[in-house]
Amino acid sequence: MKNLKFNIFISIYFRTVFPKDQLEAAFRYMAAGKHIGKVTIKVSDEKESPNALTPALPRFFCREDRSYIIFGGLGGFGLELGNFYGRVS
Repeated sequence: MKNLKFNIFISIYFRTVFPKDQLEAAFRYMAAGKHIGKVTIKVSDEKESPNALTPALPRFFCREDRSYIIFGGLGGFGLELGNFYGRVS
């Protein structure tokens, strides 16, 4: 916003930052629906190299005798997830 009389810029941006080891707490905080603004996960420090690897465990398990519903619509993440599940099975 800009105050024309005093030429002052005001940025109103609320965010809550969680460290990467508190991922579950961040999701619970967001799921509670009482936050305002963005909920972010700080994956690395500015001191770390941008090429440093973050450890992850690839896991995937869907039973062939079951059906699964993907929430999120047909755009963005939901569409990519559906394509991934279709290729894996």
